[in-house]
Amino acid sequence: MDAKNENLVVNIVPENNSEVGKERMVSYFSYLFKKFYSFLPQSYCTSYLYIENMRTFLYGDYSIDNLSIPLDNSFHQHCKLRMDLTNRDILMSVLIEKCYECSIFTTFENLENNGDVERLVSNFDEFQYNNKVNHGVLGGTFDSIHVGHKLLLSEAALRCSNSLTVGVTDGSMIEGKTLFELIRPVNERIEYVKKFLKLIAPSLCTKIVPIYDPFGPSISDPNLELIVVSDETLKGGQRVNEKRLEKGLSPLKLHRISLIEDTNKELGDEDKMSSSSLRKKKLGTRIKPFQMNDNVPVYPHVIGLTGGIASGKSSIAKRLENLGAGIVDCDSLGHRAYLPGTKCFEDVLQAFGDEIKNDNGTINRKALGSIVFSNRDALNKLNSIVWPQVTELAKAKIKKFRTEGKNIVVLDAAVLLEANWNEFCHEVWVTIIPPEEAVKRLMDRNGLQTYAAWKRVEVQFSNIERVKFADIVFSTLWEPEFTQKQVIRAWDEVEKILKSSSL
Repeated sequence: MDAKNENLVVNIVPENNSEVGKERMVSYFSYLFKKFYSFLPQSYCTSYLYIENMRTFLYGDYSIDNLSIPLDNSFHQHCKLRMDLTNRDILMSVLIEKCYECSIFTTFENLENNGDVERLVSNFDEFQYNNKVNHGVLGGTFDSIHVGHKLLLSEAALRCSNSLTVGVTDGSMIEGKTLFELIRPVNERIEYVKKFLKLIAPSLCTKIVPIYDPFGPSISDPNLELIVVSDETLKGGQRVNEKRLEKGLSPLKLHRISLIEDTNKELGDEDKMSSSSLRKKKLGTRIKPFQMNDNVPVYPHVIGLTGGIASGKSSIAKRLENLGAGIVDCDSLGHRAYLPGTKCFEDVLQAFGDEIKNDNGTINRKALGSIVFSNRDALNKLNSIVWPQVTELAKAKIKKFRTEGKNIVVLDAAVLLEANWNEFCHEVWVTIIPPEEAVKRLMDRNGLQTYAAWKRVEVQFSNIERVKFADIVFSTLWEPEFTQKQVIRAWDEVEKILKSSSL
């Protein structure tokens, strides 16, 4: 940073602790938040570094050494070279220098005094407000905390003197969201919000609560004065005020924050930064650390692949086969299990009667399906007959692949978890699609009526139940190219495991 810009650093930081100076700087830092979160590379935005530093300038009770989050090496190096300045100015100069690198603050080049800064700040109407309020509120899902969430929480913290209430949505409020099955448990999301607010505003009293409707405490707490919303939740904020007026409560000031563009979006992603897009990016990657199943031989590496009916599981298996995996098709093994002449065949006929027999003596799978997919007890009876036989056939197939030198074997089974076949797998991969999409596919593919299609979907494990067991999750809801990208990601994950186990 040249001398001119260094002088700028000194000029834009208030020299006294006056209330006027603080109020002006709150507006200025509000502007900084927006610019940092919008333009700095994601590697900077994923840590608390910049938020913590800007709060430091406002309230001045921290030094470099006692910031809660360790600073990266390059930041430390920069500070060591600039110890002739105060801690506050060191931090500020680093931030401003980063802004210059990103060509954000070119308009500051001709500023020479605080009055110029004040006039500049006053032009940003979207960041202006008359006074800080005592009590504010905001709400959100706060899953996969991203820069948009950090901006929302930081703006709210800047505008509240005493307390901030945050409602974290759960239950039916999240079930309509894309890939909601991957949303973290509400207690984890609440804890993260608490941690973030504690870091950026340690003196602010915070109340973080789960909410199960669109309003939560925003329509019942008479002490609230402000609600912070985004562009997409503005109407919700207005609806909050309608409800408050109905209850005889004062309406809340609305502070709106513009959405941040997702500069790393993939095919089919939203333009805005969103948790849905981040969950989509998790597809094909590990959602929990890999743990070796000590009850299974190291080789081959057995992957249990499962998913609901019409979820695209078989297409995932085919893609994995093309990459070199050996495929154990448990559905096919199930059909083999009750071929004429087998004990399983006789037991199925005895359980369900001769009406499920074709003229050629084989079992009519369509007739059998119409019975078991509409009656859970009947399905359980069939499974108790067929599964033990399929287990033996599957283990024999895996052993055969081992002798052939296959390093990776995929156990493709719709009932993998129900049958406990995951017990002889190293990990579980799950394919999910929304139930409504599964019904649509069944109606298109099998010619089923809506009621019959729903019966088939509802008799199985839910997506939520399957994801609990999953190491990796896929979804075939989008373009085939994106499905292939997920499979490649997952394949790379397995190859890392195999490479590390061979060292």
